[in-house]
Amino acid sequence: MGQARQAVERLVEVYDRHDPAQVVALYATGAKISRPGAPELTPETLGQFYGGFVQAMPDFRHILHNVVEEGDRAAFECAIEATFTGSLPTPEGAVSGNGAHINFTHAQFITIDEQGRIIEDRDYTDMAHLMSQIGMGAAQQEPVGDEVEAHA
Repeated sequence: MGQARQAVERLVEVYDRHDPAQVVALYATGAKISRPGAPELTPETLGQFYGGFVQAMPDFRHILHNVVEEGDRAAFECAIEATFTGSLPTPEGAVSGNGAHINFTHAQFITIDEQGRIIEDRDYTDMAHLMSQIGMGAAQQEPVGDEVEAHA
């Protein structure tokens, strides 16, 4: 097993400890962390983002399905299961837990440095599926713009 795969296994293990500081410690200073449709994160802002999920879904866990490694890079796919019991901070305000069982898939691509710290991280999560499970899907949203007239 190479160093990149070990970094994946450490990351998943640390995620499931629910400690944002331990997650941040796996990243090199200046690491680039990106998610489609969202602002780039630093290790510190990732810790804050992750802390919000810990608060909202304190029992979440990752089930690792696939890991592919090549040199200093690795890609992995996992399922994430949780119960939405806490409060999830969002840009629009906090969303209160509804007790829903959450299950969604996630893929992540990392690059590590010589010490095994993550220097680049690209995360792909079906956020629309996740949001619908916690009650924030399109079916629960108020109509906007032209949709208001269509519903009148």
